[in-house]
Amino acid sequence: MDIKNIDSIEFNNDELFINLKLLSKLKPNDKLKIDINKTKLLSVDNDYLQSITRYIYGHDRNNTLEFIDKLINTVIIKTINLKNIILKNNNKLNLDNICIDIDLDLVSIDPSIELLKFTNELNNVNDGLINLKITYTGDQLVQSKLDYIIEKIRTHTNELNHYISKIK
Repeated sequence: MDIKNIDSIEFNNDELFINLKLLSKLKPNDKLKIDINKTKLLSVDNDYLQSITRYIYGHDRNNTLEFIDKLINTVIIKTINLKNIILKNNNKLNLDNICIDIDLDLVSIDPSIELLKFTNELNNVNDGLINLKITYTGDQLVQSKLDYIIEKIRTHTNELNHYISKIK
């Protein structure tokens, strides 16, 4: 998969959680790179020859922002779907329902737990994105895109936090 095909990326839950955790830990002046072909994961770019490797591999800020936006949109859709599943199940969070089948090597987590985990991770991401804005102080377009993503996350997490507080 090419970096130009960000729209066609599909994330599994592990990739979603790992990327959200990384975003939440960003510090000012951290720059990100993505490896869509291998892992679909973000990483902090600490290479000594950063500008050269970023150019060679096409790790530019616009691709990274598109990747982050795709990631956040995927999480939002996933949490809306989880919320709808919970609503079908009488609007109750069931925090005790984890099913483990050792023979099939499967772990099935109740949608309530998954919703709480995603909500918690989304609540933490904005601090990292605010730090990423500091990295790109001189680029108003990047800062505006980050502001848009941050506001999207805030709006969604406020809705999720309100929903969760009503049904706990």
